[in-house]
Amino acid sequence: MRVVHIMLSKDLGGAEKSYIEIVNNLAQENLKILAIGIEGGKAKQYFYENRNILVKSIFCLNSHDYFALIQLLFKIKAFNPDLIHCHLARATKFGGIIGKILSVPVVSKTHNLVNPKYYHNTSKIVVTTEAQRTHMLRHGFEQERLIKIPNFCSFDDKITDQFRAKVKMEQNGFVIKTLGRFVKKKGFDNLIKAIVDLRDKGGAVSLHIAGSGPEKVSLLKIINESKHNDEIQLHEWIDDVRTFLSNADLFVLPSLDEPFGLVILDAMSAGVPILSTKTQGPLEILSTETCYFLDAPNQVEIAKKIELIIKDPLRFEKAAKAGQEFKAKYSAEAVVPLYHKLYKDILAY
Repeated sequence: MRVVHIMLSKDLGGAEKSYIEIVNNLAQENLKILAIGIEGGKAKQYFYENRNILVKSIFCLNSHDYFALIQLLFKIKAFNPDLIHCHLARATKFGGIIGKILSVPVVSKTHNLVNPKYYHNTSKIVVTTEAQRTHMLRHGFEQERLIKIPNFCSFDDKITDQFRAKVKMEQNGFVIKTLGRFVKKKGFDNLIKAIVDLRDKGGAVSLHIAGSGPEKVSLLKIINESKHNDEIQLHEWIDDVRTFLSNADLFVLPSLDEPFGLVILDAMSAGVPILSTKTQGPLEILSTETCYFLDAPNQVEIAKKIELIIKDPLRFEKAAKAGQEFKAKYSAEAVVPLYHKLYKDILAY
C-alpha cells in the first residue's frame, strides 16, 4: 500500500509528534510512505532511516498559497498513492482538492477542535477524543465519516538510541517534572508559582520543565525573582522523554487547555504518578484510578494537591494502573492496527 502523509507545519507540538509516530510505525509495517512537509519544518529530522519512507518538502506561505497546491499535486501524482492522509487544516484543504483531482481517497486527522470548513473533501476523518467527535457531529458531519483512533506513543530502541537525552540532573527531595511548549495555555507559570510557595514554606521539592517557546522569558523571570533557581529549572526540549521522566516522583500537567496531551502518554508509559488539570484530553485518557486531578488550575490548588500526593503511599499504585491502561489503549501495538484496518476498509469500499 502506498500512502501520502501531509503535514504543513513548522512546529514540533503534539500534532506533529503524532504525525511522526504514525509515519514511522506504518513504514515499519511495510507501507510505502511519502511524507510531505514544509520547508524548514522540524518533523522530518525525526523520521527513521527506512527505505519505506520518502521525505519531500514544499514551500507554503498559508492556506491560500496555490503555488504550494501545485507543488503538492506534482509530488503526489508522481508517487501514485492509494490513499492520502492529511494532518491539520492546511494539509486537509490542499489534500482534499488533490484527492478529488486524482480520484484518490483522503483521510484527515483533526488533532483538536478544528474549523470544519476544510474537511468536506475527505473520505474519513480521524478524531482522537469523543469531544472532537461531538464537535464534528455538531457541524453536520455524518457519524459514518468519523472514526476515533487515539494518539499513541511507541518506545522503540531505535528512538531511544537516536535521540538520547544529554541532560543529566542532580536531584534531591521530591522531584517534579513536566514538559511542553512554553505558551500561556500550558499553565507552567501557575506550576512554578506553586513550587515557589511550597519551597518558601520549607518543602523539599524541585521542579524541572523541558521545552521551548515564547513564554520562556516570563517563566525565567518568575524563577529568578523567587531565588529558587537551583531547585526550579527550565531545560531545552528533550526528545528522550522516558529518560527525562525516569527519576521523577511526579509528573504535572497544568494546562489550561489540552485537546489530547501526548506528554500524558509519556508519563503513563514511564510509570510516573500524574497530577493533571481537568481538560479535554486528560479527562478522556485518565481517571481517578490512574491519576490525581486538580479541582482548579491555579497555584494554590496545585500546591495543595502536591502536598497531599507527597504523603500518599499509594501514588505508585495509580502509576502502575496508568501503565496498564497505556499498554492496552495507547501503545503502538494497540493503535497502529487500527490505521491498517482504516486504510484497508477505505480502499475496499
